[in-house]
Amino acid sequence: MGLLPIILWLLFSGFYFGSFLPNTYFAKTNILEPFPDIVLQGLKYFKFQFFWDPISFIFIPLVFLIHLAFKQLRWALPIAFLYAVPFLFYILFIGGDFMAGRFFTSVVFFFGLVLARLPFRLKDGLITILLVIIYNFLFQFTPIHVDQIGSLSKNFVDGIANEKNIYYSKTAFRHRNTSGSILYKLARRAKLYKVDDSVVLRGQIGIFGYSLGPNYHIIDFYALSDALLSRLRGYGRVGHKKRFLPKGYIEGIKSGKNEITDLGLKEYYDGIRILTREYVWDKRRLELFWKYQFGKLRKYDAIYEFGKIQIENYPRIKIDTSLSE
Repeated sequence: MGLLPIILWLLFSGFYFGSFLPNTYFAKTNILEPFPDIVLQGLKYFKFQFFWDPISFIFIPLVFLIHLAFKQLRWALPIAFLYAVPFLFYILFIGGDFMAGRFFTSVVFFFGLVLARLPFRLKDGLITILLVIIYNFLFQFTPIHVDQIGSLSKNFVDGIANEKNIYYSKTAFRHRNTSGSILYKLARRAKLYKVDDSVVLRGQIGIFGYSLGPNYHIIDFYALSDALLSRLRGYGRVGHKKRFLPKGYIEGIKSGKNEITDLGLKEYYDGIRILTREYVWDKRRLELFWKYQFGKLRKYDAIYEFGKIQIENYPRIKIDTSLSE
């Protein structure tokens, strides 16, 4: 019964989106780096987490010690390990993530559920709160220190970033009255960005896409929101893998047609367009679904012709520093 919402969602996702798995899965795992390099990056993610928020690692031995003290939890610990330990290996084998702490959240939460079943008294709860307060003061990157942004070298190591600190000065409520704050501009209905074209090539599209609205098409070169680019091999920073843009792809987005010049990739893109844009009851979608989900078309591994546009120079995006409505 607990899995029923997930099963229903997967069925809907497969039918409507043409894929059981989200686009971000393909974007983050369809990469050029060999497996040993991925595991090495995963180890770096563990290392960063250990110094950034060591409570993630303290939880496992802590639950074990509590298990020895409270025999009534004899089934809680094995269940927690059956979930958490394989997931920790999963983190390692995918190379971790670019966002510090994010992939450890579910592990800490699951062990927290085990601790929540303990017969704590009021005194135990007060001691726990005191320990949490002490912990927050001791370690640099805990929430209580979030406004102490510090140097970039501390917030960005091996492609792993303390994203909260990086965005805090622009998005935090306490900075809402500073000119560099996004909230400051939104409150005055000021544009956050000036864009010279209706088709925009850019990464980190969340706030940017929200501010532009539906009259622009953003090509995400990290492929998180792009059904074609996510099926192509990516390279670079963990979790944010850049793609080589196929020649004619941008022109096709502008015209609404498939103008990719590479014949093999053009045919591949035709299938994706049917899956993601055509009428949901189109009979072709069912056959294509199996090929793109489980068959040889799941990822595009062939060499293709790509354009010469440099990601860093296209298009011309400017931050709007004015406050005129």
